[in-house]
Amino acid sequence: MTPAGPADERLTALISELATKGYLPGPADDWTRALHAVPRHTFVPARAWTPSGPIDRDAHPDRWWDAVYADAPITTQTDDGTTDPITGQGVATSSLSALSGVLFNMGFLDLDDGHRVLEIGTGTGYTAALTARIVGKAGSVVSVEVDAELASAAEKNLTAALPADSRTPALIVGDGADGYAADAPYDRVHATCSVQTIPPAWLAQTRPGGRIVTPYGRWFGYGSVAQVDVLPDGTGIGRFPGTSGYMPLRSQRPVDGHPADWDAPGARISRTGVNPRTVAYAPAAADLVITHLAPGVAARRADDALWLLDGRDPDCWAIVVLAEHEDLFEVRQHGRRDLWDETVAAYFRWQALGRPTLDRFGLTVTDAGERLWLDRPDDVIF
Repeated sequence: MTPAGPADERLTALISELATKGYLPGPADDWTRALHAVPRHTFVPARAWTPSGPIDRDAHPDRWWDAVYADAPITTQTDDGTTDPITGQGVATSSLSALSGVLFNMGFLDLDDGHRVLEIGTGTGYTAALTARIVGKAGSVVSVEVDAELASAAEKNLTAALPADSRTPALIVGDGADGYAADAPYDRVHATCSVQTIPPAWLAQTRPGGRIVTPYGRWFGYGSVAQVDVLPDGTGIGRFPGTSGYMPLRSQRPVDGHPADWDAPGARISRTGVNPRTVAYAPAAADLVITHLAPGVAARRADDALWLLDGRDPDCWAIVVLAEHEDLFEVRQHGRRDLWDETVAAYFRWQALGRPTLDRFGLTVTDAGERLWLDRPDDVIF
């Protein structure tokens, strides 16, 4: 049997599985046709990394095909291209996301024939290809990728994958935070990377009545989906209809090189009765409040401690041990901020609000910044 045969069978099974779980956007027939028209395997390199380990199309073709049509992410770049992803080492910096995650986020776009779409984060080009199929020849897709090598590979993938009757997305190399003003205004702005704040350029380049959909606020927690509609005055009003964990926009990454050390001189030592696990593994709604009331805080959840890092200041950090001693937990904080105190205060602010769920929160975005609110825009939390 040729590769096209098993690929189509695998894809049909995967689409059926995702439709049953409610991930397939509507109209279901349109999305099913788009998924079949864009061969997913065309966007997967011969060697890559998966949650189950490395894949190599030449050495183990069956394992490679299984990974391509499994509902799991495939890491295609590590450490911005300086580490071979097949080693499993380093930090993933580009991937072909799990199809359920791709479709979940794209469902909030409410794409239609003829839409003009700005995509932030081309990656392999797969999402841009799906978008192009949905918006049709009357629509257009501009995709911005900060990494020139990724953009070059995506261009080859798109050429190989898209049918001759498709309108090929325009690929731009640049910082996604700047958008692409030359083809504005857009009906939709879709980010395939996570942001701490929505860049002003995205708001300015979206037409009134248009929509921005992006993974949002991942430094501390898993992250959510922000769905923001643009009003005639240029203000964005949105909600958080679900959770979504994506790699950060490169220009909004937290800084590296924190010299956090339990024995570092100058650390302020205290003890707390708050179990750090309570804060570290709080619901997504609490994470959202923490990211606003303790801005810039990033978390690392180790086996023995919760590490809190200021994503903008490498000298600012906190370590809270998970081992309880005499009903208390030891805290060490360093730098200009008391990150543990800020994070705990933000967590209990969420508790004091009545533990509201994620879908009760909303976001107002203007040129002056963002405001987080509960239930209605005039009930501002931050």
